[in-house]
Amino acid sequence: MHYFFDCENSFKLNDFIDLFRKIEYNTITTIDEKLSKLCIFFIYIL
Repeated sequence: MHYFFDCENSFKLNDFIDLFRKIEYNTITTIDEKLSKLCIFFIYIL
């Protein structure tokens, strides 16, 4: 699961971006903001 922490790899993070879109369907954010949240989220877990 280490590749999940690769913020540069947008291709593998696309699934997570879609997941965030489903989870935060009430929150209006851009894809870049979602990607930033994903990076911070996974780095925090690491």
